[in-house]
Amino acid sequence: MKATFTAAGTSPGKPVWLTEIGWPTYVPVDEGTQARWLIRSIALAALNGVDLMYIYNMYDGPSGPLGTPSASPEDHFGLVNHDGKEKQAYTAIRFFMQKLGSYRVQSRIPAHDSKNSVYIVQMADANGHQAWVVWDSIEAGTGFTWKLPANATCSGFSGGTCHVNNGELAVDSTPVYVMAH
Repeated sequence: MKATFTAAGTSPGKPVWLTEIGWPTYVPVDEGTQARWLIRSIALAALNGVDLMYIYNMYDGPSGPLGTPSASPEDHFGLVNHDGKEKQAYTAIRFFMQKLGSYRVQSRIPAHDSKNSVYIVQMADANGHQAWVVWDSIEAGTGFTWKLPANATCSGFSGGTCHVNNGELAVDSTPVYVMAH
Protein backbone atom coordinates (compact mmCIF):
# COMPACT_ATOMS: atom_id res chain seq x y z
CA MET A 1 0.00 0.00 0.00
CA LYS A 2 2.77 2.43 0.89
CA ALA A 3 4.44 1.75 -2.49
CA THR A 4 1.09 2.47 -4.18
CA PHE A 5 0.83 5.76 -2.28
CA THR A 6 4.33 6.73 -3.39
CA ALA A 7 3.68 5.75 -7.05
CA ALA A 8 0.52 7.88 -7.02
CA GLY A 9 2.44 10.87 -5.68
CA THR A 10 0.80 10.63 -2.25
CA SER A 11 2.76 10.62 0.96
CA PRO A 12 3.94 7.12 1.90
CA GLY A 13 3.52 8.28 5.51
CA LYS A 14 -0.24 7.88 5.31
CA PRO A 15 -1.38 5.21 7.76
CA VAL A 16 -2.38 1.78 6.50
CA TRP A 17 -5.10 0.00 8.42
CA LEU A 18 -6.05 -3.66 8.24
CA THR A 19 -9.71 -3.83 9.24
CA GLU A 20 -12.13 -6.62 9.99
CA ILE A 21 -9.59 -9.43 9.82
CA GLY A 22 -10.62 -12.75 11.26
CA TRP A 23 -11.81 -16.28 10.70
CA PRO A 24 -15.01 -17.85 11.98
CA THR A 25 -14.76 -20.90 14.20
CA TYR A 26 -16.91 -22.78 11.77
CA VAL A 27 -16.06 -25.82 9.65
CA PRO A 28 -13.20 -26.22 8.75
CA VAL A 29 -11.67 -23.59 11.11
CA ASP A 30 -11.51 -24.70 14.73
CA GLU A 31 -10.54 -22.49 17.70
CA GLY A 32 -6.87 -23.49 17.49
CA THR A 33 -6.67 -22.59 13.81
CA GLN A 34 -8.41 -19.25 14.42
CA ALA A 35 -5.89 -18.47 17.18
CA ARG A 36 -2.84 -19.49 15.09
CA TRP A 37 -3.95 -17.50 12.07
CA LEU A 38 -4.73 -14.35 14.09
CA ILE A 39 -1.36 -14.35 15.88
CA ARG A 40 0.45 -14.96 12.59
CA SER A 41 -1.58 -12.13 11.01
CA ILE A 42 -0.61 -9.71 13.78
CA ALA A 43 3.09 -10.45 13.23
CA LEU A 44 2.78 -10.30 9.42
CA ALA A 45 0.82 -7.04 9.51
CA ALA A 46 3.50 -5.42 11.68
CA LEU A 47 6.23 -6.87 9.46
CA ASN A 48 4.60 -5.27 6.42
CA GLY A 49 4.13 -1.81 7.91
CA VAL A 50 0.45 -1.93 8.86
CA ASP A 51 -0.21 0.89 11.31
CA LEU A 52 -3.47 -0.31 12.87
CA MET A 53 -5.19 -3.67 12.85
CA TYR A 54 -8.80 -4.30 13.79
CA ILE A 55 -9.87 -7.86 14.55
CA TYR A 56 -13.38 -8.85 13.58
CA ASN A 57 -15.15 -9.54 15.99
CA MET A 58 -15.01 -9.55 19.80
CA TYR A 59 -18.15 -11.60 20.42
CA ASP A 60 -19.87 -14.38 18.52
CA GLY A 61 -23.37 -13.68 17.30
CA PRO A 62 -26.53 -15.07 18.89
CA SER A 63 -27.29 -18.76 19.27
CA GLY A 64 -29.85 -20.53 17.15
CA PRO A 65 -33.11 -22.06 18.37
CA LEU A 66 -32.98 -23.68 21.83
CA GLY A 67 -29.39 -22.55 22.38
CA THR A 68 -27.95 -24.46 19.41
CA PRO A 69 -25.01 -22.83 17.61
CA SER A 70 -25.97 -20.46 14.83
CA ALA A 71 -25.81 -21.98 11.34
CA SER A 72 -24.27 -18.80 9.92
CA PRO A 73 -20.46 -18.59 9.77
CA GLU A 74 -20.89 -14.82 10.24
CA ASP A 75 -21.91 -15.46 13.85
CA HIS A 76 -18.64 -17.27 14.73
CA PHE A 77 -15.88 -14.68 14.12
CA GLY A 78 -15.73 -13.65 17.79
CA LEU A 79 -12.84 -14.03 20.19
CA VAL A 80 -15.45 -14.79 22.86
CA ASN A 81 -18.36 -17.22 22.53
CA HIS A 82 -21.91 -15.91 22.76
CA ASP A 83 -22.08 -17.31 26.31
CA GLY A 84 -19.04 -15.23 27.37
CA LYS A 85 -16.45 -18.06 27.32
CA GLU A 86 -13.10 -16.93 25.91
CA LYS A 87 -11.93 -18.74 22.80
CA GLN A 88 -8.32 -19.83 22.26
CA ALA A 89 -7.74 -16.74 20.07
CA TYR A 90 -8.63 -14.44 22.96
CA THR A 91 -6.18 -16.23 25.26
CA ALA A 92 -3.47 -16.21 22.57
CA ILE A 93 -3.85 -12.49 21.82
CA ARG A 94 -3.85 -11.62 25.53
CA PHE A 95 -0.64 -13.64 26.02
CA PHE A 96 0.95 -12.07 22.92
CA MET A 97 0.24 -8.58 24.28
CA GLN A 98 1.57 -9.47 27.75
CA LYS A 99 4.73 -11.05 26.33
CA LEU A 100 5.45 -8.89 23.26
CA GLY A 101 3.16 -5.85 23.49
CA SER A 102 6.08 -3.46 24.06
CA TYR A 103 8.17 -4.97 21.26
CA ARG A 104 8.30 -3.73 17.66
CA VAL A 105 8.94 -5.82 14.58
CA GLN A 106 12.41 -5.41 13.10
CA SER A 107 12.57 -7.87 10.17
CA ARG A 108 12.01 -11.38 8.91
CA ILE A 109 15.12 -13.48 9.48
CA PRO A 110 15.82 -15.92 6.63
CA ALA A 111 15.27 -19.48 7.86
CA HIS A 112 16.94 -21.03 4.81
CA ASP A 113 14.22 -23.68 4.66
CA SER A 114 13.61 -25.39 1.33
CA LYS A 115 10.02 -24.13 0.91
CA ASN A 116 10.55 -20.61 2.31
CA SER A 117 7.54 -21.29 4.53
CA VAL A 118 9.19 -20.76 7.91
CA TYR A 119 8.80 -17.32 9.45
CA ILE A 120 11.27 -16.02 12.02
CA VAL A 121 10.08 -12.50 12.81
CA GLN A 122 12.63 -10.59 14.86
CA MET A 123 11.36 -8.04 17.37
CA ALA A 124 12.99 -5.68 19.87
CA ASP A 125 11.79 -3.48 22.71
CA ALA A 126 12.95 0.07 23.51
CA ASN A 127 15.79 -1.32 25.66
CA GLY A 128 17.13 -3.50 22.84
CA HIS A 129 15.83 -6.81 24.24
CA GLN A 130 15.32 -9.28 21.39
CA ALA A 131 12.46 -11.68 20.73
CA TRP A 132 11.31 -13.76 17.78
CA VAL A 133 7.92 -15.07 16.68
CA VAL A 134 8.48 -18.34 14.84
CA TRP A 135 6.13 -20.56 12.80
CA ASP A 136 5.81 -22.58 9.60
CA SER A 137 3.09 -21.34 7.24
CA ILE A 138 2.53 -24.87 5.95
CA GLU A 139 -0.14 -26.25 8.27
CA ALA A 140 1.26 -29.80 8.19
CA GLY A 141 4.73 -28.41 8.86
CA THR A 142 7.95 -29.22 7.05
CA GLY A 143 9.96 -30.73 9.90
CA PHE A 144 12.20 -27.66 10.04
CA THR A 145 14.20 -26.99 13.22
CA TRP A 146 15.77 -23.70 14.28
CA LYS A 147 18.71 -23.39 16.65
CA LEU A 148 17.69 -21.03 19.43
CA PRO A 149 19.95 -18.04 20.13
CA ALA A 150 22.18 -18.39 23.20
CA ASN A 151 20.44 -17.64 26.51
CA ALA A 152 16.99 -17.72 24.91
CA THR A 153 13.81 -19.29 26.23
CA CYS A 154 10.76 -20.37 24.30
CA SER A 155 7.06 -20.32 25.15
CA GLY A 156 4.01 -21.42 23.25
CA PHE A 157 1.70 -18.79 21.81
CA SER A 158 -0.81 -19.26 24.64
CA GLY A 159 1.77 -19.73 27.38
CA GLY A 160 2.45 -23.44 26.95
CA THR A 161 5.73 -25.13 26.19
CA CYS A 162 7.78 -25.40 23.02
CA HIS A 163 9.25 -28.48 21.40
CA VAL A 164 12.96 -27.83 21.99
CA ASN A 165 15.54 -30.59 21.90
CA ASN A 166 19.26 -29.86 22.41
CA GLY A 167 18.62 -26.18 21.72
CA GLU A 168 16.74 -26.90 18.47
CA LEU A 169 13.15 -25.69 18.13
CA ALA A 170 10.82 -27.97 16.17
CA VAL A 171 8.96 -25.40 14.05
CA ASP A 172 5.33 -26.08 13.13
CA SER A 173 2.26 -24.05 12.21
CA THR A 174 1.67 -22.84 15.77
CA PRO A 175 3.57 -19.62 16.52
CA VAL A 176 5.98 -19.64 19.44
CA TYR A 177 7.84 -16.82 21.18
CA VAL A 178 11.58 -16.97 21.67
CA MET A 179 12.93 -14.44 24.17
CA ALA A 180 16.61 -13.54 24.56
CA HIS A 181 17.83 -12.99 28.12
